[in-house]
Amino acid sequence: MASSRAGLPTRFEEIPTKITVLGVGGAGIKAIDSLARSGMELAKLVALDSDLNALRQVKAHEIIQVGENTLRGRGSGGDISLAQKAVDEDLDKVIRTLDVCDLLIAVAGLGGGMGSGGLPYLLRAIRDQYGDKAPAMISIVTIPFRYEGQTKMKNVQSGLREIVVVNDSVVVNMNDVLLEKFGEMPAQVAYSRMDNILKMAINYIVEMLDPRDTLQRLDFPDLKGMIERSGIGFIGIGSHRSVRKAVESAIDTRLLDAEPTSASGYLLYIKIPPTASLSEVIDGPRLITEKYDVERISFGARLNPMLRTPESFVYATGVDSPFVKEMIGDVKELLRE
Repeated sequence: MASSRAGLPTRFEEIPTKITVLGVGGAGIKAIDSLARSGMELAKLVALDSDLNALRQVKAHEIIQVGENTLRGRGSGGDISLAQKAVDEDLDKVIRTLDVCDLLIAVAGLGGGMGSGGLPYLLRAIRDQYGDKAPAMISIVTIPFRYEGQTKMKNVQSGLREIVVVNDSVVVNMNDVLLEKFGEMPAQVAYSRMDNILKMAINYIVEMLDPRDTLQRLDFPDLKGMIERSGIGFIGIGSHRSVRKAVESAIDTRLLDAEPTSASGYLLYIKIPPTASLSEVIDGPRLITEKYDVERISFGARLNPMLRTPESFVYATGVDSPFVKEMIGDVKELLRE
């Protein structure tokens, strides 16, 4: 089943950079549904899963059911090989539906079959088919709590390794860090915080590439050059009366055990109210340069008359994560293989 969902906006057709956001498996399609219902207009939203009942609840530009013969409309039950078989069954259809884009942002939860097996299998197939013309690829993946069991963590290990190899950049969000930072909050609020960071981060990545009405443009070559074969990254969002504090707040919301100083580069995007001065705006990149000793920064800014306080989005690339190293070894070595 591959069908368009009527009623969603299609402004993404007007933007020079063609962006597709692909949600795979339960967590991935939930993210796509959330983006669609929030009014995402500048990217094509695609939801992919084998679970027909789950897909029926999702709003997206394209809905793709895979593995009807393999899984008969059900999930993979955490089986990586079954998820890969399900994707392979409909691989040509999936690649046709995704079409050629400039940037592919894939979203999934690792630990289950579709995220840990189906997603890397699909991304590898896209790389193989398009070669040098393959889109720039970012995967945003969520890691389950360690206490969810060894089977899930083995799936994480298998899936994360392959996802790192085939992607340009892999943004890792850890539920264990969510627990550490927001564990005293009500569970619903804490999980909502994770969902909101994910949704807003994707919105910011898409929005910052829109060339219209920018004060400081951050274009696709900036992003591509920053993420290309960069390994692991983290994202963060923040707001404050001052731009500097908004950027610090964004970095503090990261859900990965990586030090900000370990990054090879930063993408920084800020939205400011009309009252913000040029000096305040430059405080954002100045903070990253001086406090975190990072030499490579791509910086974009946009004026929003509706804002009362500045908002900031940071995307750190090429970071070192003890958790990721424990799971799959040295990422830089892995990328050189």
